[in-house]
Amino acid sequence: MSNTLGQRKIDKRGPPPVPDASKRLRLNDDGSPLHTPPPHLPAVDVIVPAHNCESTIEDALSSAYFQSYCGLISILVYDDCSSDDTAARVSSFVKNHPDTPCRRIKLVAPTTDEPGGAGFARNSASKAGTSPILVLLDSDDVMMRQRVEKQVAVLTQMEDSKAKRTIVGCNFYREPEGSTQHYTNWANTLTPERIYLEQFRELTLLQPTWCLHRARFEELDGYTTSALSVAGETEVELKLAEDLRFWHAHLSSPPSFLVTTPTPEPLLMYRHLEGMSQSSRTSPKLLMNLRLKSFESRVLNKDKWKNGFAVWGAGRDGKNFVKNISVELRKNIRVMVDVDEKKINAKFYFNRDLNVKIPIAHFSSLQRGGDYESLPVVVCVAMYRTDGKLEENVSTIERKEGDDLWHFF
Repeated sequence: MSNTLGQRKIDKRGPPPVPDASKRLRLNDDGSPLHTPPPHLPAVDVIVPAHNCESTIEDALSSAYFQSYCGLISILVYDDCSSDDTAARVSSFVKNHPDTPCRRIKLVAPTTDEPGGAGFARNSASKAGTSPILVLLDSDDVMMRQRVEKQVAVLTQMEDSKAKRTIVGCNFYREPEGSTQHYTNWANTLTPERIYLEQFRELTLLQPTWCLHRARFEELDGYTTSALSVAGETEVELKLAEDLRFWHAHLSSPPSFLVTTPTPEPLLMYRHLEGMSQSSRTSPKLLMNLRLKSFESRVLNKDKWKNGFAVWGAGRDGKNFVKNISVELRKNIRVMVDVDEKKINAKFYFNRDLNVKIPIAHFSSLQRGGDYESLPVVVCVAMYRTDGKLEENVSTIERKEGDDLWHFF
């Protein structure tokens, strides 16, 4: 097993150009403008949360307006109490792009005196529309011209009951090019199987690439902290990580499905603004604790795991997992395994503050005939960082990933 485990090919031709706002909508076969959306194409609401984004919002709106999709697209922008010229620039764009039978734009005014956060803004924008399909777009990103067309096609080709419980993503590229390269390469090359199996490590479908049915969005009550939160969160923290909370709410309400648009070319330009994004203000500890809360309820509370499990990794990540797991479930950890002889020779992981003493053994003890051959395993060592050695070692213990084996980091 190598570090290319479960990866699919990605288009290597580099980022496509930003959509040209001068391009007009698709024409009929006779060359006349397409005024009426075909009845077989579902209407789409593009949801845009906007806060202090005067320098990027017009590019985002142009990319949504000049999509190749022939159906009705309504672009719904919620101004989350911006203090710059965001609202004025959106209003100007609306004025210069009046409604047509297949394009509509609406600026939704703030409903509070203070910013409510990205999740609140998306909820507010979605309430201003009625279309059956939602496409998410951040105010600093740009959609490629065929994004809506290709993602809606994925949903409409599914059986209706499955389509209404599916989040569709797509490939993306970063601007500036090369930003967060490891994450970008990982996310863009995941197979459908890996999208599911690595769900506790990270969002395997980036939120600004999401396309889903309104029915699913409303079934999960949109972006809400009630589905996933941890004790002691501050009012500020509750406004963060809305994508992770929705992600696990979706996966916690089966049947749920995750797919990506089956095209190698990127369908989104995902802008990287150093220190400016909401995700950059979200602490890694909060993200880990939210993921761990979902992992506890959906995996560790199953009978197979409640009878005891192993933690692969006695280093920093493994110890953080042990420290932050609930007291009752921590008691079910039977062993920590590693490859580092120094850690193994210590024989135990001690934490007096937590009253914890857990044996440390070589990972081979999880193999057939070993002392811990029957234990389920959570791997707390980062994947794709050891030239395939971790993945090769994990394969020798003969567990079934997604059942009695999960990767958490």
